[in-house]
Amino acid sequence: MPRVRILHWKPAEAAPLVEACRAAGHEAEYEDLRGSALSRAIRDSSPDAIAIDLSCLPSHGREVAVWLRGNKSTRHIPSCS
Repeated sequence: MPRVRILHWKPAEAAPLVEACRAAGHEAEYEDLRGSALSRAIRDSSPDAIAIDLSCLPSHGREVAVWLRGNKSTRHIPSCS
């Protein structure tokens, strides 16, 4: 089962996206992490894909996506928004 890391800025609103990923047959991971803690979690346990929710703070999601592509250790991970 593919592991998908969910990125959402509001923990209370992340549940529908987590459930949608699980319903699609993925192992969804969500933790309310930010900054270096989030990047460390992604690098330490590389997911098969990353889903970035853009319904809240879309500019932040875009910046995270740019960082993921620019970072050598994470650029191979597919991301969707």
